[in-house]
Amino acid sequence: MCPNNGKCVTFCCCDNWCQESTRPLIRDYYIAGRGVGVGIPYSSYSPSLDPAVSGGMYRLHVVSAKLAMPLNNQDYLNSNGWWIESTHGINNTISSDMPTALFTSRMNEVYNMRNVMWAAPFKEVAQYIYERDASTVEKISGDTSEINLKLRHSLSTSICDFTFPLTLKTEVYPEWKSVNISQDSNTVEINTVEEGGKTYIYYDAIPNAGQIKLSPSAYKTGTSLNEIKSSGIINLDAGFNVSTSEVRISYNMVYSGYTNLQIYNSMGSLVKTLVNNELSMCTYINYWDVTNIPAGLYFVKLVHRQKERNTLYVDKNSFVATKKLLINK
Repeated sequence: MCPNNGKCVTFCCCDNWCQESTRPLIRDYYIAGRGVGVGIPYSSYSPSLDPAVSGGMYRLHVVSAKLAMPLNNQDYLNSNGWWIESTHGINNTISSDMPTALFTSRMNEVYNMRNVMWAAPFKEVAQYIYERDASTVEKISGDTSEINLKLRHSLSTSICDFTFPLTLKTEVYPEWKSVNISQDSNTVEINTVEEGGKTYIYYDAIPNAGQIKLSPSAYKTGTSLNEIKSSGIINLDAGFNVSTSEVRISYNMVYSGYTNLQIYNSMGSLVKTLVNNELSMCTYINYWDVTNIPAGLYFVKLVHRQKERNTLYVDKNSFVATKKLLINK
């Protein structure tokens, strides 16, 4: 709750959440509900979680996961919902808490399934849902040489930044077989797909981050939807936080593949390797501790090699993104 008329992203509605008098508040502000009981089917203690009963009050369809049941349980996978872990505490904080070993095991299980799920703190999920629901796409101009779009929302940033990448689907001209997409200082090339006799591209962009420009590239062959070959990196960003002596690096992987994230100084010497392994399609954030790093100009280099259907990594599908980074101390 937010006292003194303060603003909030979400709030907890513990009791009587299905009463008629509380439904308007729930519809406007409540993101998701987790029942008193856990698991599938919906707990008899919390029938209001069932969409058939709640009338679609919640923005998220939630499945509350039982700790004793693996996340790859088919009931969970078929539920098509967001999972909220049922955790009352860790390591003897209260009587019904979760042992540390079990908590660690559960988090490792989530990490190992990162290719099929996005795991994040509830705050970030709430931010993402609000941003997605509040965002609109406007076509500014367009012809066979270039299409210009704006992705924006009017959410207040006084609480937090709403800057999660959103996936867009845009219809382009049939003669476009591969498209250059640029926003801010980032550019990526993505092949088109054909659906229902029309030509589209799927890509990620950030609301209120500048105009999105689409233009045809030199490629002459398109692909079907299940054969998309994309450069795969959008919205590489790096920023230095002087109060924490950390650099925050964020980027979005459109497709799974081998990823290498490195930092170079102004002389071209390697300073730090942050990532050197396979990553699944997702938005990633890495932090670099620069407490003992001299001030100056650095370069963030991100190399991504898309995973081919034969599971081999090939250089022809490599993409390199570079970002300048100034560290002031």
